[in-house]
Amino acid sequence: MLGPLLPLLLLLPPLCPADQPHAQGAQGYHNYRVTLRIADAEPLRDLPAFWSSTGFSAPSAREAEAYLLSEEMEWNLAYIGASPRAAVRLVRAHWLLQLVRAAPESISSSSRSPGWRWNFSLLDRFLDRLDLNGLRPGFEIMGNPRVEGDAETLGEARAEAAATSGAAGAPPGQAKGQAGQPLITNITDQAQLWARLVRDTIVHCGERYGPGAVARWRFETWNEPDLAMYNSFNWTVDGYMAYFNATVRGVREAQEILGVKLRLGGPAGIFKARRRHPICWHVLEHCDRLASRNLSCGLDFITFHRKGNSTARGVSSGTMRQLHQFSRMFPHLRDLPFANDEADPLTGWWRVEPWRADRRYAGMVVNTVVDLQEHWRSRGGVSLKNGHRQPPRLPPLEVLSNDNGFLETTPRHFEQRTLLSSFRDAGDGGSGRGSLQLFRKSVLTSMAMLSFVEGAQLAVQSDSQPALDAPLRLAPLASIAADRSALSLLIAFTNETAPADDSVVAGVHLSVPTAAAAALGVAAAADPQQEGREATEAAATSSTPRRLRGPILARVSSLDGDPSAVWRAAGSPPAPDGALRDRMRRAELPGVKLIRQFAEGEGVSLSFNMTLGCIALVQIFSPQRQPPLRVRGLRAMNVSYNEVFVLWGEEVSQSGQVIGYEVSFRQNYEDPFRVISAPAEVDGGRWLLFPSFHYAPAAPAAPIGSALGEQTRGQYRVAAVDAWGRVGPAALLRYPTRSGPIR
Repeated sequence: MLGPLLPLLLLLPPLCPADQPHAQGAQGYHNYRVTLRIADAEPLRDLPAFWSSTGFSAPSAREAEAYLLSEEMEWNLAYIGASPRAAVRLVRAHWLLQLVRAAPESISSSSRSPGWRWNFSLLDRFLDRLDLNGLRPGFEIMGNPRVEGDAETLGEARAEAAATSGAAGAPPGQAKGQAGQPLITNITDQAQLWARLVRDTIVHCGERYGPGAVARWRFETWNEPDLAMYNSFNWTVDGYMAYFNATVRGVREAQEILGVKLRLGGPAGIFKARRRHPICWHVLEHCDRLASRNLSCGLDFITFHRKGNSTARGVSSGTMRQLHQFSRMFPHLRDLPFANDEADPLTGWWRVEPWRADRRYAGMVVNTVVDLQEHWRSRGGVSLKNGHRQPPRLPPLEVLSNDNGFLETTPRHFEQRTLLSSFRDAGDGGSGRGSLQLFRKSVLTSMAMLSFVEGAQLAVQSDSQPALDAPLRLAPLASIAADRSALSLLIAFTNETAPADDSVVAGVHLSVPTAAAAALGVAAAADPQQEGREATEAAATSSTPRRLRGPILARVSSLDGDPSAVWRAAGSPPAPDGALRDRMRRAELPGVKLIRQFAEGEGVSLSFNMTLGCIALVQIFSPQRQPPLRVRGLRAMNVSYNEVFVLWGEEVSQSGQVIGYEVSFRQNYEDPFRVISAPAEVDGGRWLLFPSFHYAPAAPAAPIGSALGEQTRGQYRVAAVDAWGRVGPAALLRYPTRSGPIR
């Protein structure tokens, strides 16, 4: 493993595939010398993972069931969930209430919602998939349940409702509708029924997943209600406020039943001209007016959507302008968190854009996070400084979500606003309905790399000689882990939507002086040489945390390629063969470019090259007392004949020191395990960053539907590996789980 190799490790080749050292001023090359210095380990401010969210929508309300419960979505969520350090935690989906069905029942029933019985089975299927993959819903209270039942039952329910009310028809909120038709036809008249639907849906989720789990969800009002494509009720401002108040009432009633605090946000608008978008402006005016009297409108956070114009700066500057406008117009809402939960560089997820296929999109996501951390979060909560008034205090930034979890729909693979690209292999007889093959785009890998800078932000001093030519940008973001076990620095060298260019090279020199490097360390209960009662007493009487002492380790990894480039170089085949798929999957992963060890008391000094388009992650680790914990939730999904996707979860609390995974396999119990994953800690190795492994060994052909010759059947063993080369305890899985004994 890594430990014995450390004294022999030297500087690895420069970052990115075509990066070769170039003499300053060499013909055809543009070189920059960039000096980065982390002089102080004292945090500037918190750096929570406010970017760890994605979202998507079915093409329409009518297609929600087919879209959300499709095979493609099942795989989409599996890949998104299989991210390190919960890099993507929240999935914001439209039209979830389209998955609820409503059937009439007796008005005198003991049901929570007299007159209707809810069928949540379809909604459960979708939410179960999120839960299985460690994802939480951004639950938009949006959609309209369909009525189910035969005409006779519906007629009896209407008659009973009329008899109970003494009216000729069913009273508002009681049994209406025909089979297959929407439950809600007039939100104003049926506000009571809507509140019951909201309450019963949330209570059902609390009973199924636990009140504590549902308390961590983010509930949100109807998406962009001012837009005709979403305003399926064709409501006016008054009609929307009937929906809004009924939603708030339903959430509050569910909160009382479950006994936990639930969080509701809104109004999820784009806030253009008031004349065209009156609903969302009215909601904030309503909330500000109530807040001025110390009353709540029911919102716990404010959501809006602000995208860029094919640039990261368009997202960040547009978000800042919107926040300043909100601060001026609604001063009583400043204490509420705000969220830009559709913060994409360009509107129209379906648009085909070449830059969405590769590292340019990845760099935009990183740059937007850097900009908003610097310009929004740094000013949150600050209104006076040294007695001088500062610009208006900005509300807290809670979420920045890229709405990029969609399913790909074009043969121009990789080029829509998605996290993954999907292919169908040729299938039996070339039908094209063979196995589904998914590939991570660079933007998903960049979000995984971003997860390692969660912690507390550190200042980075930067200098470039000569100065970077606009619009070139080298954006650093540094942090130290909460337990001070690791220092991380993410660097993006980008030029917005311009293609990557290996002739533009930044020679980066990073220095972390001794004083800053010495801040790394993990509190230890006692000196490892002490044992028993002496160790316990030493830990109990110590006034300062004891820290493990020893050398520190530095790694540099680089996102230096992408599967779309590999696919294009092979001629863009509609169904990549197995060999090409292997090369594409290898290109998903960052490369390990440099590993260095520094003695205790020594500062850190690293030098490496970056070509334009690269994203690099520097990690500096302190010694750790314990090896990694056991991975959890090990499972496998069948891809095709002799092809399997193995995935697992990790303990986020210690995953900052995990630098890879060792995946082993054996077909027979009497055989020894053999490692099938490539080691990540060697020169030029690939970093097995994601807690998953796609295994497709070569095997002889077999009849369709037969397991004959399938070499993926057996036992899998997965263990985490830390920066010091220590392998944690292994988790075991038999695959397939319901087969007979392994041979």
